[in-house]
Amino acid sequence: MNAQEKLYQLALNMIKGVGCMLFKQLICQFGSAQEIFRSSQRKLTKIPGVGVQIANEILKKDTLKAAEATLLKHEKENVAIISYKDDTYPQRLQQLNDAPPLLYVKGKANLNTPKVISVVGTRKATQ
Repeated sequence: MNAQEKLYQLALNMIKGVGCMLFKQLICQFGSAQEIFRSSQRKLTKIPGVGVQIANEILKKDTLKAAEATLLKHEKENVAIISYKDDTYPQRLQQLNDAPPLLYVKGKANLNTPKVISVVGTRKATQ
């Protein structure tokens, strides 16, 4: 996957209200994340699950700027972003309908080995 598509997928993943299923549905409908961001509000709101609020968030210029900043931060910290469309995405996860569309991996990892140990955390932990 090219760097531009990864940037657009990251931006899509950052939009509140766009979960795993809707993320994949949008890409399936439009063919790529880039095309989603080039679309119109009218076309976006025709997709089940996309209302005016989500469509407006997709079309905001700030959404891509925030994704660019996040991508730069991840590159600086050696964090790889693996899309569900990448060959390196875990095959076992691809079998799940609600698998996360993006994985964030620090360091080197082969996620398709027979045995894998993972650490799962939350972005905004509470007490």
